[in-house]
Amino acid sequence: MAFYGDSRTMGKYIESSLVRNEEIVHEGQPSVFGHPRLLTLIVASTLVAVALYVQGAGLVAALAALAVALAAAGVLKVALSTVELAVTNRRVLAKTGLIRRTTSELYLNRIEGVEVDQSLLGRVLGYGTVRVRGTGDQVAEVKSVKDPLGFKKAVFATGDLAGHRNSDIDRD
Repeated sequence: MAFYGDSRTMGKYIESSLVRNEEIVHEGQPSVFGHPRLLTLIVASTLVAVALYVQGAGLVAALAALAVALAAAGVLKVALSTVELAVTNRRVLAKTGLIRRTTSELYLNRIEGVEVDQSLLGRVLGYGTVRVRGTGDQVAEVKSVKDPLGFKKAVFATGDLAGHRNSDIDRD
């Protein structure tokens, strides 16, 4: 059941963390634009490969530059696939990392606020950092999230639907 976002299938961590009668209502997604160095390397290597091939510098040199672009694209794919962020009808769950995994789970009735941090470029390209603050010192932070304001709204809407109202929270 997805109230917000698209129908992308969540990763293994989120799916395996669901408890009985818990459903995902919104899936946060990582943004490719949150990795500018990798994107620059992919574009530059591809352009170099094309330029080398067109100028007749040799197929081997062009293929080497293209191999760099493909390797960077592979690293980007891994970076994007190791981020999971979801709002369920009970909690907010976040997981980042492949080898070193960081996880956070905050129950909706324990959330004190959701912060969104976007640079000018992030606002233009639609990505930013989402920080969900729970009671005490609980914080779930995920960088480079697509549509971070949509994720924030989903947290508040889901909390309202579940009866976890907090009148002190600004709901934009």
